Parts: sequence; structure tokens; C-alpha cells
Amino acid sequence: MHHAESTRGLRGRLRVVVPAALALVLIGAAPPPHRVPRAPGPAAPVAPAAPEETDEAMLARFAAAVTTGEVRGLGNFIVPEEADDEELLGAFVAALRAVCGSPGAFRLVSFARIAPDRIFACYFAGRSGVSENRGPFMLVFEKLDTRWKTSLLAQIKAMGMKDADVAAQIRRAFACRVMGLRFGRLTLSQYAALLDASADACAALAEPPYGLPFGPDAVERMRKQAQQVLTFAGRPWADIEKTLIAEAGEDRLPELGDSYLGLYIEAGEGTREWRIPYAGNEDGFAAERLPFLTGEDVLRARADADVEPGERGVGITLSAQGTAMLTNVTLGCSGRRFAIVLDGKVISTAPITTPITNGEVAIGGGFSAEEASAIAARLNAYRARAMARCKEIEGAHAGASP
Repeated sequence: MHHAESTRGLRGRLRVVVPAALALVLIGAAPPPHRVPRAPGPAAPVAPAAPEETDEAMLARFAAAVTTGEVRGLGNFIVPEEADDEELLGAFVAALRAVCGSPGAFRLVSFARIAPDRIFACYFAGRSGVSENRGPFMLVFEKLDTRWKTSLLAQIKAMGMKDADVAAQIRRAFACRVMGLRFGRLTLSQYAALLDASADACAALAEPPYGLPFGPDAVERMRKQAQQVLTFAGRPWADIEKTLIAEAGEDRLPELGDSYLGLYIEAGEGTREWRIPYAGNEDGFAAERLPFLTGEDVLRARADADVEPGERGVGITLSAQGTAMLTNVTLGCSGRRFAIVLDGKVISTAPITTPITNGEVAIGGGFSAEEASAIAARLNAYRARAMARCKEIEGAHAGASP
């Protein structure tokens, strides 16, 4: 089977705002000679400006939307890419509501404004007497237009990972943290603020009434990481990556089998690299050591028609976080190549020539219809597992008293 080189960088929507021109037209140079000016009438009452909602009030509204189970109301808080799956969102909310048992059981633990348009918030979902709590929820809300939006995809996917490989999860989390620092939407100072806010949340969660196993060493380690991030300003990325890997240890580096899907940048000068098997190239593909996207960033996958008649590709829609990551990678790595890896093997590569900003990626591998459908099903498997787990949790706690 021939694996074609392919990617899809669909055009983003352009919104052009044209300011209206203002023209002042003077009709007559002066009033008529004997006109008596009228006394001014009473001024029209001016409605007072509505007070701006506080961060805490907005976060309380989010908690209320979660625990009342009103999916439409909660959808107002979810990023547009993810809000349209009302069925899955509804199942997730129903499971949380069953665990919490009452609105007060989904509690805001702590929050902090980490950027002008971003708020970190930590929630805890659970109640006494319930064998399984769901939390903590550490979320970042972003101001989009006039509303605050966040993503629950990571928490939803976690619902379906009951029997997941913990070591693989830890390795994937390390790659996500490092590449998020490199290509994420936060500046270094904002990222440091996020780490500090997370440390505050963990310290609070270690105390009653939560009592979660966050020891002082873990909290202090996060605070040191926040301070370290600020020292990275102006340093080449290869040095930063080397520092982070050395501190974490080689056992934190992801293995090819840790994720069914991985997107890798072609190795550059000074960066850690490895060779990934690539059909037709005995030396493999020289990739950077850490993937910048994995299957955890996939929102939806589908079998698509490929460029060749009778062949199929796989179209992927990324999550909000994955979309932002791909945008920044394609903005910052122009001229290099990236590889799409499925099941430990390079399926296709493509040069980065234009930014990919719409979160759509095509795997053009010359697949048969059956192969494309199987790949899409595997990438979408989290949804079925999460739905089943949500219903299981809802059923297990349906009869529990608040």
C-alpha cells in the first residue's frame, strides 16, 4: 500500500471589520435671525451600566450549570469545538450530578486570574459516603467574545480510562506539559502563574474537607517549577528541553506505544531526536523526541475520500487545545516537516508551508474503506468508553442519598 504524503491546512475564516466613515453635514450657517431658543427639556434618564460580573460569580454560575444538569446552559461555557456533542456532554453532566447528589457538592476550591483573558479554577466533585469522587477539576477559562469558555474534554476522556496504563499516562502528561510550555497559548509569566495557582489548589485540596494526597513536597515542587519557568526567557529551546528531560528522568519520555496517534516535528539542530519507522525509508523519520499532539487531542475522526479514486483517508477534528497547539507549531516551524504516526509507524509526512488554524488534519494514507473506518473508530473509541462509564457511574450513585 502506498502511503501518500498529505496534510490538510484548511483556510480559516476571515472576518473583516470596516469602520464606518463619519461625515458632519452643516445645513445653514446660523439659526434664523429672530428665533427664540427653546429652554432645554429634561434630560433623558441614563441607565446605570450593569456591574461587571466578578470572576467568582462567573465560576459559581459554571458550578450551578454543572450540578443542575442543564446541558444547554453548560454549553454556553464550553468551547465551540466541543459544545456541539450534547449527548456526550449530557451523559458527563448526569454522572457528575449523580456523584455530587446536590448542587453544593460541586465546590469551587480556588481560582486565580493568570492573564487578562484567562482564569484558572479548581473544583471538587463529590460528597461524603460515596465510594468514588470525581475530581479535582483543574480548568482554565478563556474569554471568547463576551463569554468565558473552558474545555471538559480531558475530564470526559478520563471517564473512559478506568483501566488505562498509568505509566503511559504519566509519560503522555510529561510530553503534554513540555510541549505546552513550548507551543501553548500562555507566555512564560502566565505559565508560571498557572503553576503557582495549581500549587495553591493542591495545597487546599490536601486539607479538610477534601483530604487528597497532595503532600507538601509535591506542592513545593510545583512552586519551584513556576520559578524555573521564568528563567527560561531568552534561552534556546534545545537547552530548555534538555533541562526538563534531565530533571524528569529518561523514564518520563513517551514510548511509541503510549498513544495510537502522534504528530511529530522533524528534528532540528540540537534537539533530542529518535528514528520512527517509515515505510520506504530504511533510516526512518528523524523526529523530535516528544510528540506535539496525540490521540488525546482528537475531538472527532471520520473516514474521508482520499485524493486518489477508490482510496480513503481519515479526517481529524482537534480539540480546542489541540487546535491552538497545531496553529502555533505551524506558525513557529515553517519550512520543517511533520510526521503523522499511527500505531508506531509513520503514515505520512508533509512540509509546513502555511499555518493550520482550523484544527482540521487529514491522514492521506491511501487506505481502503475498511482501513479508514477502523482507524477513525479507534480514534473515536474514547467517546464510547466515556459514554459507557458515565452511565455506569450515574447508575451506581442514582440511589445514594445526598
